[in-house]
Amino acid sequence: MSTSSAGVGELIRRRRRELGLSQADLARATGVTDVYISGVERGIRSLDRWPWQRLEALRRALNWTPEEFREVTGIELPIAAFGVASTGIQAGGAGSVQNPPPLPAGYTMIPVVGAANGGRPVEYAVPIREDIMRPGAVAFEVHGDSMDDGTLDAIHDGDLVVVDTSLTDLVPGKVYLVELPGQGLMVKRLRRVGDALWFMSDNPINGSFPAEDAVRVVGQVYGKVSFGRVT
Repeated sequence: MSTSSAGVGELIRRRRRELGLSQADLARATGVTDVYISGVERGIRSLDRWPWQRLEALRRALNWTPEEFREVTGIELPIAAFGVASTGIQAGGAGSVQNPPPLPAGYTMIPVVGAANGGRPVEYAVPIREDIMRPGAVAFEVHGDSMDDGTLDAIHDGDLVVVDTSLTDLVPGKVYLVELPGQGLMVKRLRRVGDALWFMSDNPINGSFPAEDAVRVVGQVYGKVSFGRVT
């Protein structure tokens, strides 16, 4: 079955309502924000780039069988998602999702534990090079373009930032994951403005706020994973 993003989103919305779930409920189950779920249901956001673990979390939250999920979304989840050992690739054409491949030498897994604009727990991990792994390091998914200054090294919407939670001392010029009251988690660069410290966006069209307004500094960002490329 081939279904447009808008068609998939409408079917997800109907199913969510049938089960009495709110968008917030579905966001919590899949580790994204309410706004992201709204975008999926309106066809603005696609499921194409979701990792299979998140797709499986969506399937479970909507109480669909693997066959029903494939019929609605056109995506066939890997056998590993259902707790069955498998070493191959699940057949199903262009819409199928591959099983996680064996890690190459020199890589290890790091848990993805939240979204940078929502901080909701998620249930998957991504590989990073062993030489940049640090004790206590975790990854957060970034939503939005506030740190995208147009350069190759920028942090883009959908990237995963690697955070050293042991580094909470503020150093101007460094990038941090911080919690702002009422707005959740944000990725910002610390700048000195006169005698004060401010958390600022690398994208000049986005906002900034005094460092003292942050309720918590989660840690310093020291790396990113961008669509499978670790930098």
